[in-house]
Amino acid sequence: MEEIIVNVSEGLLRGKVSRNYKNGQFYSFFGIPYALPPLDELRFKPPQPPKRWEGIRDATRERNGCISRHSLFRKVEGSEDCLLLNVYSPMTLSTNNVLKPVMVWIHGGLFVMGSATTDLYGPEFLLTQDIVLVTVNYRLGALGFLCLEDTSLGVTGNNGLRDIIMALKWINLNIKVFYGDPKNVTLFGGSSGGACVHYLMLSPIVKDLFHKVILHGGSALNFWANGDRSSARKLADVLGLASGSDKEILEFLRQQPIQTLYDGQTKILKGNSPHIQLHFCPVIEKVSPIITPVITENPAEIIASGQYNRVPMMMGLSSSEGNIFEYKIKNIVKSNSKAVLVPNFEHLIPYDMNIPADTPLSRYTADKIKSFYFNGEEPILTKHRNAFYEVLGDAFFNYKLTDAAVKHLDTLTCPIYFFIFSVDGEFNFLRPHRLPGATHNEDLFYLFKVGCKVNKIVENSLEDITIQRMVKLWTNFAKFGNPNSDDFKDINWKPIEPTKLHYLDIGENLTVGVNPKYERFIFWDKIYKMHLLPGKM
Repeated sequence: MEEIIVNVSEGLLRGKVSRNYKNGQFYSFFGIPYALPPLDELRFKPPQPPKRWEGIRDATRERNGCISRHSLFRKVEGSEDCLLLNVYSPMTLSTNNVLKPVMVWIHGGLFVMGSATTDLYGPEFLLTQDIVLVTVNYRLGALGFLCLEDTSLGVTGNNGLRDIIMALKWINLNIKVFYGDPKNVTLFGGSSGGACVHYLMLSPIVKDLFHKVILHGGSALNFWANGDRSSARKLADVLGLASGSDKEILEFLRQQPIQTLYDGQTKILKGNSPHIQLHFCPVIEKVSPIITPVITENPAEIIASGQYNRVPMMMGLSSSEGNIFEYKIKNIVKSNSKAVLVPNFEHLIPYDMNIPADTPLSRYTADKIKSFYFNGEEPILTKHRNAFYEVLGDAFFNYKLTDAAVKHLDTLTCPIYFFIFSVDGEFNFLRPHRLPGATHNEDLFYLFKVGCKVNKIVENSLEDITIQRMVKLWTNFAKFGNPNSDDFKDINWKPIEPTKLHYLDIGENLTVGVNPKYERFIFWDKIYKMHLLPGKM
């Protein structure tokens, strides 16, 4: 049977047969609407439930992601009509005659890039196991995260998160049709997708829609996951409306063609630097009379309170997160013949420390960073390249994700499993010059087939072995809340404990350890806590 028809709440869907990378069969259903197209008056508004369609909807071909720049090829693609999800399922009951665990993937891309398409997130690896996989498109950039201060307008930010919540509601209602268990849903995401997952874990309006979470390289605590609330006014200014009320700004932005909005958004994105708060990201919302907020408190305070969705967690990093910033080296070399890597160390101070620039405290903190990573020397390319990657990797990713695990330990009664991915294989696609180790989110290329990169996989190669290990560990967690099984008798991956951050190192072999990058974690922990002390010096 090459095609299959199912009946979801909005009507009939036609899917098609697909093959996993071991030639096993599953079915694919592409481009399923989980909300109304957010067009015209619905632009910048919360998602609305989808409507029924007549006849049989063709779900055998892929459809648009949300307008953004492709994460690998950098080409702008997608559209505004993009609140769609994909479902992949064997379309059978499990061997014990029960519904299958469901894994829901939230893609990353700094909240402005990416999509759920198979050229980035092909299901052929995960569907070697007995699970149902769902991948979700959600609004990005200004369309997903625009925020106005006038709460009566109902544009309080975080519509990208609301899109994911709407998708989870659709999954809860319909996933049984695909033989998925709505009572066993694992929500997982990479980088900013991981931050989205974490925000939903912390949100009071999301209950019983997922039961486990996995964070890859991103959390709600990372400084880049909390946006500047002034983005709407800045966007209007860039597009020609220099002043006006929030209502006038909203009407003006609604009238702009989608490409104009995207071009304007691109102009005000300032790039990746710890000292700059990003635009078009999740925000801590003001309470509105017409819309229920997703998040109204600081994520760290929510974790400390214990008032969140307390579910089992798995979270982790790559061994060389900072290598993703190799492009910064190229830009520095182009603009600086001496290749001084850090002209201003104050720019390495994350903005969420709230330390004013060019002050004694700022200079003191900058000197601490310089001393720790560069022995107080002026960092130059020939001597300090690796230290440059380390400081950026720690500031952007390592410290805050590790800190999230430690903070959850105080209030989460469920287990937290931590991993470090260190495989250096042929599928580590994000480093053009093959720097050693694994960089940010390269673990994902062993969970998802990158359709535009992967052709044949050599049996029993490092890539094949790593795929099978990763898929088994991840789906074990999705099934049982515990990644361990008889398939891994030689290791005992323990949940973290107070003072013991147990972790699994996923390299050429699987090994366990305690407290990864401990000295660097303690350094950043002291730096962050220092600015909270009375007197601050």
